[in-house]
Amino acid sequence: MSLTERSSQVPGVVHTSGNALDIDVVIITYNNRRCIEACIQSVLTSDGVVPTITVVDNGSTDGTVEVIKASYPIVRVLESDVNSGYAAAINRGWKATANNTGYVVIANADLVFDSRCIRGLIEQLDNSPDVGAVGGQQRFPNGSWQRSYGN
Repeated sequence: MSLTERSSQVPGVVHTSGNALDIDVVIITYNNRRCIEACIQSVLTSDGVVPTITVVDNGSTDGTVEVIKASYPIVRVLESDVNSGYAAAINRGWKATANNTGYVVIANADLVFDSRCIRGLIEQLDNSPDVGAVGGQQRFPNGSWQRSYGN
């Protein structure tokens, strides 16, 4: 089953013209002013997807929220006075999404997506009906693979 066929079975999914797919992206941040713009820009320039971005800020004091609001007015920012922790921030962001796309991407603010990554993850989900979650291979800035397991 194709990406569009599978997602069309999710109630309320909204498709854009062509093969681009609407998705929700939740970015968790805490004092990530130095890297949040690169993360957001990489999501916005991802191939084959039209993202709705929600940033959950865990009480940043370094100007992270101000940078987002000034540079990316289309990004929804959920602010907090305290750092409630990563899991609580994910839950808050997930609940705040329109949740009508069928796909929610969770990301740390220091992550920069390869332009093909998000669409590739969605295609992997579509080609594996028994799989409910996927994760991409992380790489260091120099391109070498970052192990996400073991020593």
